[in-house]
Amino acid sequence: RSGLEVLVKKYPAIISNIRGMGLYQGFTVATPQLRNKILDLALECEKLLLLGAATDSVRLRPVLDVSAGEIELLLSKLDKVVGNTL
Repeated sequence: RSGLEVLVKKYPAIISNIRGMGLYQGFTVATPQLRNKILDLALECEKLLLLGAATDSVRLRPVLDVSAGEIELLLSKLDKVVGNTL
């Protein structure tokens, strides 16, 4: 969660409303079109599979034995993707 909070501070016009418990987290993206762009770029450019939810949300559902290093890699890739939407 703290890594997502860093991204919210870095991209406040794009990402907001972090929510969830434990490893199951989600956040809201400013527009449905931007959410779709993030989902597409994540898969195409970073081989990162994110789950779309409703019209403007993204869910993160890692495997339960995910390592801290893998979470850092996710956050790094997500940072690149969101940065590329600007």
